[in-house]
Amino acid sequence: MKGRSDAGSIHLWFGDVREIGPEPPTEPAAGLTPFEHQRWSGLQLAEARSRYLRRHMALRTLLGGWLGVAADQVALSWLPSGKPLADHWQDGRRLAISLASREDQLLLAASWGGQLGVDFEPLRPIPDLNSLAQMALHPAEQRFLARRPTAQRARHFLRLWVRKEAVLKAAGVGLNWDPRQVNVLGSTLRRSGVHVRLAAAETANWFVQDLDLAADHLIAVSTDDQRRPVVVQRWPATAGAEAAPATGRRRLGNARSGLPG
Repeated sequence: MKGRSDAGSIHLWFGDVREIGPEPPTEPAAGLTPFEHQRWSGLQLAEARSRYLRRHMALRTLLGGWLGVAADQVALSWLPSGKPLADHWQDGRRLAISLASREDQLLLAASWGGQLGVDFEPLRPIPDLNSLAQMALHPAEQRFLARRPTAQRARHFLRLWVRKEAVLKAAGVGLNWDPRQVNVLGSTLRRSGVHVRLAAAETANWFVQDLDLAADHLIAVSTDDQRRPVVVQRWPATAGAEAAPATGRRRLGNARSGLPG
């Protein structure tokens, strides 16, 4: 099985799903899970349905190419919270995956064992930033944001948000958990990274890291193991594709925070 190298690493793919494979069918393929079919059928616009199918076909193509199996042999299921599960194992460790998507862009993470969460947002102005901050940010994060220069606040808000979503995905609760109760700011954002503890799981420690994969996007990955390096895979993935050059590697716990203290 491919994907056995760097067994302790987190592998990431980020790109445009239109670069992978043919146009999706107008109806879901037989391999789609009941959860995915329900999500797809709840979309009203034809374009949204087409994008959903394209992203989920790309998900199987990417994982299949990395694992060395056909796309229709990638075994997936989904928790009610939306957290994906992969029924693939290596040396007693289950394949953990997480994904985030926006229109035709997809961010995918995979590792053997542990828990993962990823998220990304494009950099953009946010006209209703103050109201969004009140609905989404921890009080300490709101105070931090208020001290930033006005021109920089949208970027800082988005940075906090992708960290928060990554942690909540890793924990398996998603936005069913009030994001205002999760502080991803850290005290001074030491080089050890941002350490987060959810009240709902006091024995769990979550670590979140910022990644510089695209100049116009903010990306974060969260895991329950601080020691894992991140390996960026080439996009699109094909059979036999190798990992990106060493510049694509990051080690959790030594990330640049992107936020001043």
